[in-house]
Amino acid sequence: MMTRALSNKPTRKSSSATAADARNTRKVSKTNARAEDNKHRSRNKNNGASTKIQPVSLATRLRLGLKIARYVYRLLVVTLIGLITYTLYEYRGVINDVVNPAIGRVTVGGEMTNTDRHILQIHLSALNKKRFFDANIDELAVQINAMEWVNEVHIRKQWPNQISVVVEERIPVARWGISELVDHSGYVFSVGDTQNEFRHLPKLVSASQKDLLLIEKFREVEPQFEKMGLRVEQMSRTNIDSWSIQLAGGPTIILGSQHFDQRVGRFFTLWGNLPKGNRENMATMDFRYSNGVAVSKWEHPKEMYGVIR
Repeated sequence: MMTRALSNKPTRKSSSATAADARNTRKVSKTNARAEDNKHRSRNKNNGASTKIQPVSLATRLRLGLKIARYVYRLLVVTLIGLITYTLYEYRGVINDVVNPAIGRVTVGGEMTNTDRHILQIHLSALNKKRFFDANIDELAVQINAMEWVNEVHIRKQWPNQISVVVEERIPVARWGISELVDHSGYVFSVGDTQNEFRHLPKLVSASQKDLLLIEKFREVEPQFEKMGLRVEQMSRTNIDSWSIQLAGGPTIILGSQHFDQRVGRFFTLWGNLPKGNRENMATMDFRYSNGVAVSKWEHPKEMYGVIR
C-alpha cells in the first residue's frame, strides 16, 4: 500500500509540469512573435526613412508629354474623320445638290448662217438632266464638230450650273463640183447643192476628185486678184496639168502646165500697165509664150499687146 502511494505522486507532478511547460512555451512563442514583428516594423520604418524620392528630369517630362500629345492628336484625327464621314453620308444628297448641281442653263453663241440648228439642238439635248460635273463636254464637242458647217466648237463649263457653247461656222470661199464647197482652210465639205445659193462663189474645176494642189493655188492667188479689184469666177486644172483662170467680167487667163507662179506674176504686171480702155472686151490672155502674151478680144481675136520679158 505504501509503495503504490509513493509511485502515484510523481505521476501527478509530471503531468502538472508538462502543462506548465506547455504554457511557458506558448508564452515564449508569443513573446518571440511580438519581438519578430517589432523587428520587422522597425526595419520597415528604417527602410522608409532611408528611401528618398528621386526628382523626375525635364527630358523625361517632355517625352511623356509628347507621348500624351501624340495619343490625343491621333484620337482627335480619328474622331474628326469619323464625324466628316458620317456627315457626308448622312447629307450626301444635299451636298451633291450644292457641289454638283443639275445643269440649269445652256447658252449657244457664234454666227451660224448655214448650220442646222435643229441637229445642233439634238446634240445639246444630251445635257438634259445631267449634273454639272457629270456632263461629258468632250464627247459633245466631237458630235458637234462632225456637223458639215461647223469648223470648230468651244464648250466651257461655268460653275455652278451653266454651260457655254460657241460655234465657229465654216466660211466657204469656192465651189467644188455641184454639191461641195471649199472653206477658207482648204477643207472640202458637202452641202447638197451649190448651184443656186452659192453660185456667187468661184468654181474650182479639176479632173481629179480632190485636187489639193488646185485648192492650194487658188488660196494663194485669189487674195492677189482681190487687191487689184478682180474676182476669180472659175479656176481650172485639166488632166494634162494645164491651168486657166477665168475672171468675172474679164478675160480668161491661160497659164499652161509650167511656171504657174511666174506666169501669174506676168499677168499682174501687164494688167497694171494696161490702160483701162485696153482692158475692155478681152476674151483671153495666153501666157504660154516665153516672149510675149497672146491677147484676144471678143470682136477681134488674136490681137497682140506687146511682149512681157
